Amino acid sequence: IQEPDFSLEDIRNEQQQNIAKEQEEILNLALDYTRQSFAFYLSDEYLDVLCRNVRAYMNKLDEKDLKPVKAKKLSALDLRHFGWNIWNYFKPRNQMDIASFLKIVFSDVFKGVEVASIKRHLKDDELKGIIKIQENILGEQNKTEMGKFNVNKILVFDLYSGEYARIHIGHEDLNLIENPVDGNFYGY
Repeated sequence: IQEPDFSLEDIRNEQQQNIAKEQEEILNLALDYTRQSFAFYLSDEYLDVLCRNVRAYMNKLDEKDLKPVKAKKLSALDLRHFGWNIWNYFKPRNQMDIASFLKIVFSDVFKGVEVASIKRHLKDDELKGIIKIQENILGEQNKTEMGKFNVNKILVFDLYSGEYARIHIGHEDLNLIENPVDGNFYGY
């Protein structure tokens, strides 16, 4: 038997590089959203700090690595909406993590406010404020194309031939599992 031209170590290294590249692309999309949301409301220096903070949040670094910033003209509602949007993009994460992030990073706005209160109000008044709740921070123009990945919405019919038929009985059912690509729920 002839040995292949590549080793298992080569395969592992390639897989690790692919994972790192994918994580970097995910982070870059979040950083683009952050820059677009805050460009008018933060100095260049504070915007850089905020982006480093978002990177630390994504990488689950210690809260001591977070640095505060001061935003102009943004309310606590706007900052909570930003927090919810970032949390929603990186979930599954505990919402207390993003509430702590907001309390530390925007300490001047959330001075005297408990982290639990910030968490409870992350999604309040979704359509109010400068920064609105976005189910998909990629925006309308990118809902069908995320970076280099083309996403096509499809309707799937399982004609009692697959896993769905073994688990569910009856007529149509709603899929209660969120699609990881576009965040939507599709009926079956």
